[in-house]
Amino acid sequence: MLQRYDVTLILILAGAIAAIAGSRWLVAREPRRVAHGYLMAIAALVALRVGVFVVHLPLGLELPRVLGVLGAVSDVAGNLLLGALYGIAAVHARRGGFGGLLRAPQLRFAVGLVVAVGFTLTGIAKLYFLDFMQTFFAQSGYSKPFLFFIITAEVLGGAALLLPWRPIVVAAIAGLAVDMAGAIWTHVHNGDPLADSFWAIRTALWLVPLALMYVDRRWVAVGAAASVVVAVAGAAQLREPAADGDGLVYFVGAWQCAGAFANGRPIEADLRVDRALDGGWLVIHHDDRPPNKYHALLEWHAGATGWVASVQDSSGGLRSFRSTGWDGAQLVWDRSDAAVADQRLAYHRLDPGRFEVSYAVRARDGWQTVDRLTCTR
Repeated sequence: MLQRYDVTLILILAGAIAAIAGSRWLVAREPRRVAHGYLMAIAALVALRVGVFVVHLPLGLELPRVLGVLGAVSDVAGNLLLGALYGIAAVHARRGGFGGLLRAPQLRFAVGLVVAVGFTLTGIAKLYFLDFMQTFFAQSGYSKPFLFFIITAEVLGGAALLLPWRPIVVAAIAGLAVDMAGAIWTHVHNGDPLADSFWAIRTALWLVPLALMYVDRRWVAVGAAASVVVAVAGAAQLREPAADGDGLVYFVGAWQCAGAFANGRPIEADLRVDRALDGGWLVIHHDDRPPNKYHALLEWHAGATGWVASVQDSSGGLRSFRSTGWDGAQLVWDRSDAAVADQRLAYHRLDPGRFEVSYAVRARDGWQTVDRLTCTR
């Protein structure tokens, strides 16, 4: 099944191919008129995107169906326009002909507008999802002040892209490039799925042509490499070891699991583990991959009242579990809402990036394993 980032890349590629195929027609048009048309298309998409944002977040209204559809259409069109820009640049690099278009101030303003609005809206949106962002930054080892620094940098940096002063715009591009490199690296370091880097990757693809419109391409290559180095080194300096007083931080992140039921039938699942409620709870999303259909939400807490957990599943079930905590590399949860514990979840830490989990039920002759999975970051 195609993921959202797959569709995005396909649309960008389609836009590039369309621009290449129509390059002879485009090169015969007046560059200023083509740039003006590109700007009008971008302006319409940006206006729609801002409208959807305002209705959904500041106003707190449920998006009308038609507005949601138009928002999706704007995303599709935006990706096609981004691809078209790369297609035109590819044709120009090979045989020339588009120098006037690529230097046109209307085209430069169009690209700057879409990047500026994207960063500004994203920075503001973080304030509406502050609890989630604080949890994510804490899980990634970053402090709360650093989160607010990033929000400020994205809002001000985005706005700076629309200023008429070249040195300020170039500085904003460089800073935002480090921001995007840092975002992508953080997800890679956390072991997050590629989809979590979706926005940062697409934004970086917009930043590259914008940078080329302001500085020589050799400096853009140097700047891109420097952005990655600064982002990785800066993340290492800023990242603080996550507090692991309860020993549960080990599980935080994304895991891919594979194993089998007791009858040998294979099973695969994806786990997403996050800290919640100021780090006091661990929230685990368990989703079996097709053809299996089991989905569950697990919540763990280790505190003064002991180790407690709940398991809510897609069939409407709700079970409670208790544990005595880690016993070496083993963490066992026994069902606590029955007269006698009749179900058990056992986790065995194999190494920093791998653990085994088994689900067992009590039978007359002892515990019988129902299924067993090995999970890897």
